[in-house]
Amino acid sequence: MTGARGSTRSLTEGALLASLSVVLVLAGYYLPLVGGLITFLWPVPIAVVVLRHGLRLGIMTVLTAGLILSMVVGVVQGALLGFTLGAGGLILGWGWLRGWNAGRMVAVSAVGQVAVIMVTLASFRILLSIDLLALTLGAVSQAMEASISIYSRLGVSGYELGQMEALAAAVIELMPLVLPSGVVLGSVFTAYLNFLVARGVLRRLGHQAPALPPFSRWQVPVYALVAFAASLTLRHFFKDGTLFRLGFNLFYVIYLAFVVQGLSLAYFFLERLSVPRAFRVIILVVTVLRMEHIYALAGLVEVGLGVRAIVEARDARRPPPERRNNA
Repeated sequence: MTGARGSTRSLTEGALLASLSVVLVLAGYYLPLVGGLITFLWPVPIAVVVLRHGLRLGIMTVLTAGLILSMVVGVVQGALLGFTLGAGGLILGWGWLRGWNAGRMVAVSAVGQVAVIMVTLASFRILLSIDLLALTLGAVSQAMEASISIYSRLGVSGYELGQMEALAAAVIELMPLVLPSGVVLGSVFTAYLNFLVARGVLRRLGHQAPALPPFSRWQVPVYALVAFAASLTLRHFFKDGTLFRLGFNLFYVIYLAFVVQGLSLAYFFLERLSVPRAFRVIILVVTVLRMEHIYALAGLVEVGLGVRAIVEARDARRPPPERRNNA
């Protein structure tokens, strides 16, 4: 009897949290401005289900929520929203159960979201003969055409309108090329925000919640140098085709990783200079767009040489101030 009551309680709680997940996704889908922020809360109920009742019920909750979403917003949107964000919740909950550190949870969650997107795209193409990429590009093209039409009615000059049309055509042409790197970077960003939100909620519920390292200690793996060299090689020797696309997207993913690493290095030195935290953030935000390439180069040097480790090793070899004064 006790087992039956426990099973019923688990199913009831799973159903309630699945309903909450659907409400959050629908709010994110329909509400302007704040909707995108609300969507990042969606993995939290899934992670709670996994923590409290295990991975099996968590998967059932995701499937149930995805099915309901598909009936409300359509099969395509429901599958992409439900299963992509649901994968993040499953991985976060499983990571907490297994005692993973924060970096591993974010990385695996990002990889899981990319994998789910790829499987979803392939499934729709093979089983339903629906090309989601073509539909997405078509929707973007229609949105841009509608925007240009609105600007034309508002009296925008012909020259400026022509410039906008040329820019829109260039964006549509480049989108298939940059889409893979966009999916990867978007998944990393989403996984990071999912983790921050889930960590805050789960701590409130009394669960142990590991933290990411301080920003001044973020470290891009050394093998990123190999990936960067491979991307440059592919872009140099191939001017078109699959290998060129691979090199192109790999380059921009690693390049952005180096920019973040450079920002982390700059934050490290600002911290050593005792610059207040608010001013550190302001300095990085104001300078990153104008000094993007410098930050990328600094990040590349840090990954290859370990500048922070060199500085700290030099500090460790220095005698304490008292000993220097006595000498």
